[in-house]
Amino acid sequence: MKNIGIVRVNPSDYVIRLRGGKIYKQGLGMNFFTIPSEQYVILPTTVSKIQFLADQISRENQGVEVSGFAFWKIGDPSKTYLHFDFSASLAPVETINNYLKDVVESAIRHQVANMTIDEVLRKRGTIILALKKELEYISTEWGIAIETIEIKNVKIMSSQLFHNMQARFRDQIRLESETSALKTNQEIAEQNIIHNEQIALLEQEAKTKDLERRNVLDKIALEKQSEIYKLRAKEQQQQNLLAKANDLELFEIEQLNKRQKYLAELDTLENEKKLLTKRMEMEALVAKSSQDKALLEIVTLKEKLLVENTEKGEHILYKNLAQILSQLNINEINIGHTELQALLKQLKGSWNKDN
Repeated sequence: MKNIGIVRVNPSDYVIRLRGGKIYKQGLGMNFFTIPSEQYVILPTTVSKIQFLADQISRENQGVEVSGFAFWKIGDPSKTYLHFDFSASLAPVETINNYLKDVVESAIRHQVANMTIDEVLRKRGTIILALKKELEYISTEWGIAIETIEIKNVKIMSSQLFHNMQARFRDQIRLESETSALKTNQEIAEQNIIHNEQIALLEQEAKTKDLERRNVLDKIALEKQSEIYKLRAKEQQQQNLLAKANDLELFEIEQLNKRQKYLAELDTLENEKKLLTKRMEMEALVAKSSQDKALLEIVTLKEKLLVENTEKGEHILYKNLAQILSQLNINEINIGHTELQALLKQLKGSWNKDN
């Protein structure tokens, strides 16, 4: 222990500083500067482990050995430093370990002496509770905390007794095992029956649900197919209507073209008719004009013949009139006098005969 200077401690160490024999400062992992008039104690607060081994005669006068371990640590340093000397770093921990080991082994011997071998083997929890109760007063006084106590092994010292106990236990275990096996087999058989029934029921339910699902799917498929047929029929109807509308439009166009053609033909016929009418009128006019001209020429000739006949005699009239009539190529002339027409025919015949 330093008289003067800086003292450095581990983070897990607990420091108690004293002046005049009284604590004036304490803390965990506290570095400090010390002087000769001060005292300090450093206590480790980490967990320590002890192992114990106790042999004792049971209530049946049979030797039993119990082994195990315990974990402890300093819980109240202000109490612990008063009961142990911590001037050396590890000596106080070893001292506490030895004290606790002695207390635990003594408590185990006390418990085993009042128990049968079977209780020692089967009631380890009872022994552990008794150990904790025995250590409760000491741990409170010393300022330490018992973290856990465990019994690792319980050993029967007499090998023959251990063998006999094992045989008895083996027979009992075998009997219990066989009984348990029979019971288990029976339970398994019953469970298998129940399980098979449940499986059959589940399979039936699954089949029913599958059938219902199939029916629903078939119904949906039929509805969809029906909708498809309806849509196709509607589409076909629309296509037919469109085709009819196209045919009607083509028919109307064709009729319109025919009508226009007919009207054009009518216009053509009308024009041709008008042209024909005009042509006929023209021809009629020409014919009438020719006839009027011929009549005028005949009248003129008649007047001329009458004058020539009067002057030169009948022969000249006959001869010239017949020639003129032959040149005119007129079969019949209406001059308004029967005798004169007869005369003209006669003259024409005579002229044709002479020539």
